[in-house]
Amino acid sequence: MTAVAARAPSTPHRVGVPTAGAFAWAAVNAAGLTVLLWLAWLDHQAGAGHSTVAESVVSGIAVLVGTAVGATVVARFPRNAVGWLVLSALSLFIASGVAQLYGRLALAGGRDWPGGGIASALDQSLWLLVFGLIGWLLLLYPTGRPPVGRLWRVVTRTSAVAYPAAFLWGLFAAHPQLDPPLSELANPLTVEELTGPVAQWVNLVLILACLVLLVLSAVSVGVRYRGAERIQRAQLKWMVVAAVVPPVTVLACLTAGVVSPSLRDAAASYGFDMILVAVPLATALAMTQYRLYSVDRFVDTALVYLTLTALLTVLYVAAVVTAGRLVGDAGGRSPAVVAAATLVAAAVAAPLRRRLQAVVARRLHRRRFDAVRIVEDYVRRLRDEEASLADLQATLSRAVGDPSLQLGLWLPATASYMGMDGSPLPPPAAGRSVFHVRRGAEPVAIVLHAHLLDEEPLLLEDVTRAAALPLDNGRLHLEVLARLDEVNASRQRIVAAAYEERRRIERDLHDGAQQRLVSLALSLRLAKDRLGGRYAEVLDEAAEQLNAAVHEVRELASGIHPAALTEEGLAAALEALADRTPIGVAVDVPELAVADDVAAAAYFTACEAVANAVKHAQARSIRIRGGITGDALVVEITDDGKGGAALRGGGGLQGLADRLDALGGHLTVTSPVGAGTTVRAEVPCGR
Repeated sequence: MTAVAARAPSTPHRVGVPTAGAFAWAAVNAAGLTVLLWLAWLDHQAGAGHSTVAESVVSGIAVLVGTAVGATVVARFPRNAVGWLVLSALSLFIASGVAQLYGRLALAGGRDWPGGGIASALDQSLWLLVFGLIGWLLLLYPTGRPPVGRLWRVVTRTSAVAYPAAFLWGLFAAHPQLDPPLSELANPLTVEELTGPVAQWVNLVLILACLVLLVLSAVSVGVRYRGAERIQRAQLKWMVVAAVVPPVTVLACLTAGVVSPSLRDAAASYGFDMILVAVPLATALAMTQYRLYSVDRFVDTALVYLTLTALLTVLYVAAVVTAGRLVGDAGGRSPAVVAAATLVAAAVAAPLRRRLQAVVARRLHRRRFDAVRIVEDYVRRLRDEEASLADLQATLSRAVGDPSLQLGLWLPATASYMGMDGSPLPPPAAGRSVFHVRRGAEPVAIVLHAHLLDEEPLLLEDVTRAAALPLDNGRLHLEVLARLDEVNASRQRIVAAAYEERRRIERDLHDGAQQRLVSLALSLRLAKDRLGGRYAEVLDEAAEQLNAAVHEVRELASGIHPAALTEEGLAAALEALADRTPIGVAVDVPELAVADDVAAAAYFTACEAVANAVKHAQARSIRIRGGITGDALVVEITDDGKGGAALRGGGGLQGLADRLDALGGHLTVTSPVGAGTTVRAEVPCGR
């Protein structure tokens, strides 16, 4: 189904004639409005009726706005009946007002004008035709044809009969007397043979039938909306509000009449004005500016409060009338009864409004309603610890029906948007749009989504509003992850600094003290060879002590950082460790190309495990195995000692565990008593 705009004729001749006719009709309405305002001024000056300057001004503005809108719609869509119906309804409204004031001035204002009785009689029934035209407008909007279906064909045909029948019956049978302030005068158009109690019942049935038809006409807008395509649905959103105004106005007039005739007249006057503004304005906006942002929000709010007002009015009147029946008419009008009725209406207002909002959302925006329900269910499961924050992006994606949706959370520390896994969010690709989530002026998140969702901005707005709590929790989670990353990076820098310091000390010992001691030993041996005799024994003993010192320095340097680890690799360093160990050590580690800090962590883990096995476990043999598993270097040291080893605070194994943890690895110690010990180190090697 295409938009109404697509149906506009393209030839100037076809557009020009209807357009000229529409603006000529608008000029006639303006002239009629001038006459109406002039009669209203005379009526006010004469004091012949109840009209006020305010009512006249409001009615005049309503008619001008409605006429301008109707003429504009006809000019743009001359083949569509909607604009013509707007102009016709306004013409009948003006005619009704002119007839009312003319008859009042002619019969009660002391003016010798002919046809005053006929004018007043017309005024009593013309309002039915006005509502009939509005009902037809709702039925035919926006295509100019009624909705598809047998029911709507029946409603359309019945409306074509019921409203004129009610008008004619009211004109000739239902009102033998004129309306106040002319109620003492007989209706000159009444046919005596048609009057009586039966006539009143027939009139009541016809009016109720017209009211039912008006309600059905309003319902047809909602039915058409639910089955419409995207563009026509956007048009119908505006008319949904206007469709509620006529039946609510009639209902308000009927209920207000129970309380006070003057209140009924005021409700009727301002209710008509509201209809004359709402229906044409909604028609124009819907047919020309249906893409206006947040129309859905306006429609929802208007529907909720219009319906709430009608229900509270009925409730209030029912409470007053019931009190009047129970305690008498005087009691029904007492301040206490009125106050009690007001309290009852106020008590149910808030829960009734929430219920109406849910009903409107479910009926008019089912997709958005279901999406919000999905997010709310996720929030509930998150609160009950049945879901995790990692599911947030997938939940939003499922709610809006966009599998490619990406969520970015704002991190003030980096002034950037990050993904749920803490990685930077990539810029949107071609064919993607960005929806910003803000709290006031503060950014909260962005949603990268398909362009198709640009047509439903309120869907993303409502969904992200429902997800406010997990969005905040997600931001806090990312901030904690960022801080942990900073801590881990700091620990890795400390480990790297310690590693470099070990290498520096090893180089200083090797290149400094160790070389000087070796040089001194050589000098002593040279002196021994030259001097000989009794000094030879003393010099030889000094040289042996220097050799022992050189060996100790070499062992110390190797303990700090073995040169073999840097020069030949991890496997060679472990073989050297096995050679220095007083018990048998089997090494099964291949040549591995890993980073220096990773190799150092594995080597010193093996050193600590071997030292513990020799000193404390009374082991007879030790086995060292290693290799790459996945993306980690794994080294396992097993002995056949007495077991009972554990990670203890302040111990050597705990220090190794901390070192491995700083590199992203971990240490596992399995040491049942009497069954030996297995120390397993895993270090990410970045392969």
